[in-house]
Amino acid sequence: MKRPEGIKTDIEMKQYSWFRSGGLSRYFSRPKSIAEMIDVIRWARSESHEISLLGLGANMLFPDEYFDGLVLQTTKLKSTMLKSNENFQFFNESEIDVSAGVQLERLVNSLNSQGLAGLENLAGIPGTIGGSVWGNAGAGHGSISEQVVAVQCIDSNCELRWISADEFEWSYRYSGIGDHIICAVRFRVEPNSDPVRLQESSRDLKAYKESVQPYEQKSTGCIFRNPESGPGAGQLIDNAGLKGWTVGGAKISELHGNFIVNESNATTADVLELVHTIEEKIFSQTGIRLDREVILACQEKSR
Repeated sequence: MKRPEGIKTDIEMKQYSWFRSGGLSRYFSRPKSIAEMIDVIRWARSESHEISLLGLGANMLFPDEYFDGLVLQTTKLKSTMLKSNENFQFFNESEIDVSAGVQLERLVNSLNSQGLAGLENLAGIPGTIGGSVWGNAGAGHGSISEQVVAVQCIDSNCELRWISADEFEWSYRYSGIGDHIICAVRFRVEPNSDPVRLQESSRDLKAYKESVQPYEQKSTGCIFRNPESGPGAGQLIDNAGLKGWTVGGAKISELHGNFIVNESNATTADVLELVHTIEEKIFSQTGIRLDREVILACQEKSR
């Protein structure tokens, strides 16, 4: 099968990761339509290339070594259903369809301004709709899955179909979507809500996050999922006295222990060494094995 046009080669991936680390990827593509995406996926699978999905790169790390596969970024997909200045379209008066590449925060702001409630508690969460739904993003006020009606996916046979949210096994930071590639999501919203109230709620939540997380620094996002009970991952790391620990240019944030920040030209290897240190230290002290939330594009990838 001929390689589709638009696939770039030997692209430096640190420019696409919030943490700003990583080496070259053999192939890189940002499809502008679902048809183009299907062509790229079919080609990659026919050539047995590993596919690594990428949204905004807020919770993704790329290996320092050469990645002999395809990085497929979904951020251009927002143009497939919408005009350039829109973030969603109505399916009916209480449901909306959103392309996978739309940024979650932009969607929240847009819904708030139009008095459509349901996602206002997800303010301040970086990432695209596709990545946020795949990882069931959320905060203390709930998870995005609570508003999902259906997901439009490309399945393992490269078939495009809508799948009801009821068919997935949602849980904390987990969707069960697996290897299905998200193209769009249908959300439940509450029309005729007060825009001012929604905007104030989102603004307050975002301000709180910025006060307790290293929001302005180059980071990995949350490294670990919180345990099912007891202290959260950040508190466990703090209790273990690990805040401020460094390896190379990577540092466990002193503001929030569940974040690793890039202090100075850190590598992915620096991050992984800190991650291993945290895992071993927490297990030896508490018997708890932390589950990683950050995704590595290959090698130890937890997807």
